Amino acid sequence: KHMPYLLVFVIALLVASAAGAEAPGIATLDGNIVFILNSSKDVFFGARASSASESEGAIVHTLGGGMRSSLSTFSANLAATDAAAASQARATLALTTDFSTANAARSSALETQSQLLSSLSTAQLTSSTTFTSLFGATNTTLAQQSTSVVTQSTQIASVQAAANSAQLQLALSLATTASRALNNENNIAQLTGVTLPNTNTMINTLFSTTQQQSTALSTQAVGLANQASAQITLSDRLSSLANSLTSTNTSLRNSVDANTIRLNELSSMQAATSTRVSTLGSALESTATVTTALSTTQAGTVTQLNAQIGATNSTLATLTASLASTAALATAVSTAAMLQATCCTNNAAAITQAALSTSATSTSLSANSALVSQQSTSIFQLSSAVIAFSTTTATLNTSNNVLSTLLNSVVSILNRRRDCSFFRYNPGGALTDGIYTIPGTSTPMFCDFSTGGGGLSWTLLTTMEQPGNQRIGNFPAANYTAWFNTANTMWIRGGGEARPLSPNALVDGAFHIRSQDWANILVVGRSYVLRQRFFRSTAAGVRTFEFDVGYTFIYNGYLLQDQSSVLSSRAFTLVGRTVYTDSTGISWDIPPETVLFWLPFTSAASSAPGFYTACASYDASSSACNAADVNARRFGNAGIIGAAANNNDPAGGWAPHMNAAAAYDIVFVHQSQGTFGISATTVPLNSLSIFLSYYIAPV
Repeated sequence: KHMPYLLVFVIALLVASAAGAEAPGIATLDGNIVFILNSSKDVFFGARASSASESEGAIVHTLGGGMRSSLSTFSANLAATDAAAASQARATLALTTDFSTANAARSSALETQSQLLSSLSTAQLTSSTTFTSLFGATNTTLAQQSTSVVTQSTQIASVQAAANSAQLQLALSLATTASRALNNENNIAQLTGVTLPNTNTMINTLFSTTQQQSTALSTQAVGLANQASAQITLSDRLSSLANSLTSTNTSLRNSVDANTIRLNELSSMQAATSTRVSTLGSALESTATVTTALSTTQAGTVTQLNAQIGATNSTLATLTASLASTAALATAVSTAAMLQATCCTNNAAAITQAALSTSATSTSLSANSALVSQQSTSIFQLSSAVIAFSTTTATLNTSNNVLSTLLNSVVSILNRRRDCSFFRYNPGGALTDGIYTIPGTSTPMFCDFSTGGGGLSWTLLTTMEQPGNQRIGNFPAANYTAWFNTANTMWIRGGGEARPLSPNALVDGAFHIRSQDWANILVVGRSYVLRQRFFRSTAAGVRTFEFDVGYTFIYNGYLLQDQSSVLSSRAFTLVGRTVYTDSTGISWDIPPETVLFWLPFTSAASSAPGFYTACASYDASSSACNAADVNARRFGNAGIIGAAANNNDPAGGWAPHMNAAAAYDIVFVHQSQGTFGISATTVPLNSLSIFLSYYIAPV
């Protein structure tokens, strides 16, 4: 009864040999007996039919394994590429930090070069424009990538739905096929009495294999869905990054606007400083060298990134080849399925449908892989753009910090040069004695560039004049209260009838107090030379009994004894005496001792630490040289004193001296009161004006 089957077996063997078949093949008879021809032309009969399903499973397994291996290789290469890009970004950022440190070091050398302000402001505006352009381009890229991610996620979802539908149809078809096969076996068994278990085993095996394929495809679909979710999360992060970059851009723009306002305020000052730009040549060349080094390093970074991109492209090519191989395997599976379709007439449609579904699933996988490849390429490009943008942002922040530091330094320098030395550092021509106005201000000042050999820049702070044939007691009481006993309008704080714009006496028969606020000129912690000058003047302006002396001091921030509760802070400590003119004939007291310029005070000052005065040539008592005596008018007085109460002064000890109790002068020198002190009865000195003035010059 087995002869028909043996005959068929022989015929199949002969056909296979004649065809020279090298690829696996399947032949069926009545849907019951299966012959499998492998590449060695071997024929397997009957029970070996299950091996056909195993072979099909192996093919599908090879398909899935190849894809997983390719995707794993691609992911590893992508991670390596991202790590290399991040490393290059960190290296670039480190170099940028080094550049910032080098530039900061140079800023101290450039501190005195205010001319750099104009060029730096131009650089900042250029950087701002570049940043705005890059930021706009990056925002556009982010928007495009976000749209692409959403579109690709939608496509993945659509493909997954189609794959699920195809798997469901395949499962239904296989179930139907199995049912029909069982019916056929039962019918054959009833008619012939022969049981054919091999067909049932084949169908069960095929069904099991298909289920495995379905599970594998579902797993892949879940993986793709997870990828889509991850890319959506990436899109959200990129959106957050865009918002952060928008905030950063706003902050930087605000900083640029603030600096622009400050630059506008200083523009008039910059005009006077532009002639010294050439002195910055060497410093700018050094900066250019560092910039060139940075550019070279960045070029190397770009080259390395290009190499990484090339490696990624190679990986993608490998993946493409793997996908092509996968497609070939899928075709083989389809061919095998088509051969199986001849198994039996009743199962042909279902198996054909299964083959078509398998082919569709393979096509979907290829499409999904292509989408993954596109997405990976987009993510890599976007990562490169983000890294480049981060580097540019760090560079811009560093440039902005350097600019702000230099701007503050220049402002500090200009603020410190708010006296006549401004014109020595910012010359507009030959420096001669006269009236000058610092650009950007409306307050003229008298500058002396000649006294002492011309090495110092003297700013006239205060002048006081007592007319001839007058005593200081005749000075108007109202003016004394306003300019000598009121803190805010004290002469040393700018109180008086006008600003001092002449070094000479008016000799017009009137008292004159002219001053500017010393606080607007002096800078705390800076060294200055304080110059005290007084003389008598004829009506024709001839100076006699002239004394001009200078001492160095460090400004402690106080101009009134009222302002400090520490006695030592109620005076300037003077050193380095220099006499510029002396025609008085006075024997000055100049032993090695501490010399002070004692500050004026008001009736509101606390007496707790004591008051410096020139009482007996030196006093530091709380009585302030009998300040309770209204006629003594001790408030608002000042002068240069030694450290001993010996009625000998190193300069004008009371200068000014406002005592109204007797015929006193505005300048009082203890050891020569007939010349400066009580001269109302001294002829002809009593007919001459007394002119007192104070200057400062920064050391």
